[in-house]
Amino acid sequence: MSEDHLAWLAQAGLTPSVHRTLVELDEFLWSGSFDPVLMELVRLRAAQLLGVEGELARRTPAALTAGLDETLVAELPQWPSSSRFDERTRAAIGWSEQWLLDVRGITDADAARLQELFAPDELAALTMARAVRSQRPEEDPVCGCTRPMAVPPCSNTRRS
Repeated sequence: MSEDHLAWLAQAGLTPSVHRTLVELDEFLWSGSFDPVLMELVRLRAAQLLGVEGELARRTPAALTAGLDETLVAELPQWPSSSRFDERTRAAIGWSEQWLLDVRGITDADAARLQELFAPDELAALTMARAVRSQRPEEDPVCGCTRPMAVPPCSNTRRS
């Protein structure tokens, strides 16, 4: 996987060893994903919400190999109501959106639902991928440096 999408890390003042470690972690999380298409949809939905054009244009090789469907990508803004998204995908995207908008809004019921739908190793991979992606300055609502959303969140995503 090309690390061009992580070039911003080199300019963020990180030491070379920290930068290299984050690039390796990102590559590991995406190249060995339990479900490359689901992970890609989660990544792309976050990029839509944040208006991160470079991430919207990029596709991970694993997702392409696994058969990522661009018509499904085009339907991401309608994920809550589109019949093209199954229960697992809806749960993952909804949880990721909530994390992005306000991680404190994730409830015990949300966590229990994810635990019903995902094996522990799958949930760990999903969580780590979301956490690593949240280290990007444009994805950190806590620090106040989140870019304005380009796409409004779906109606069933909670905000606090």
